[in-house]
Amino acid sequence: MSNQSCEKILTNTKFWYTILALTTTFILGYLSYLTIGILVLVYDYDIWIDCKKSSVWIYTLITLIISILQLIFLCIKKNKLNNKNILTLLVYESILVIFGFISLFVNICNELKKSNLWTFSLITLLLQCLVTIFLGIYFIKFYRKQQSRLHPVTPNISLDILQMTDV
Repeated sequence: MSNQSCEKILTNTKFWYTILALTTTFILGYLSYLTIGILVLVYDYDIWIDCKKSSVWIYTLITLIISILQLIFLCIKKNKLNNKNILTLLVYESILVIFGFISLFVNICNELKKSNLWTFSLITLLLQCLVTIFLGIYFIKFYRKQQSRLHPVTPNISLDILQMTDV
């Protein structure tokens, strides 16, 4: 991409309006997700209490809290993302995915399966699976990029070329 085409994109007001619209949509969607999550936790608390053996309510609460903390973490570390930070997020998400599967599919009551809490928790689990896959791919790309900087690839020199210099 040439310098002129980059300048065109950066000075294009439609581009910035699109970025603004996407950012606003993301923020509103995230706030809606958190609000719905809190409401579901409040309204379905009694259903969860009746099903003592399930940990769906705890999973949902922990997931909401950690998602807020991760967003704060990403805002603080946005210019300092490295393998360690990405790996930390990947480990947290992986643990939450495992906890989510256990919470949703082991020791679950029929009443709880029919509740909004279970549905919201399932959606949360699916989102976490996507985030975990995304973080895994990003970690691999980031790691490979750093490795290529540390250990640049040297071109293979064939033996024929080496033998020709001996002549």
